[in-house]
Parts: sequence; structure tokens; C-alpha cells
Amino acid sequence: MGRRLHRILDSGGVDRLDLHTTEGRSWRLTLNADGVRCDDLAAEAEPGDMAMQGAASELVLYFYERVPLDGLETTGDTEPMEQLADWDPNA
Repeated sequence: MGRRLHRILDSGGVDRLDLHTTEGRSWRLTLNADGVRCDDLAAEAEPGDMAMQGAASELVLYFYERVPLDGLETTGDTEPMEQLADWDPNA
């Protein structure tokens, strides 16, 4: 697990990662000391720390290392998303 993700999960810090599909659905991943939580993202929600947008299939393929992060539209600090994609929860 990357150092920053480890620090977020262990230290009580929080990162909010927003996932937006071009088809219209959006979710927020919240990383904190309790782990990772996924919720529907309300249209009126404040922006998260990082946002990633693409077709739903591209977002899923990113987590299976089939699409590179730079192939998706991103804003903000991408480091937590990269570390989350590399994270092995069984390690």
C-alpha cells in the first residue's frame, strides 16, 4: 500500500475521490481511518479532493490496469487514486 494511502487510513485523515461517468452517474470514494466507502454523489455536493471522469467501462478498466489514469480526465491530486488502484486489501 502506498505511504499516503496508508497514512490516510491510519491517521484519521480523509480523502474524497469523485468518479463521474460520461453516462451520467457519479460516486464518491471516501478514504479514512475506517477504510474506503463508496456513496452516490449528489449533484450539489462540494467537489472532492480529486475527480476522475470517463465512460463507466473505462473507470472499471482502470482498476483492472487495462486503462491508464492519464487516459481519463482527472483534476486534483491523483496520488491517492493511484495508490488505491495498487492497494491489495489482502496483504
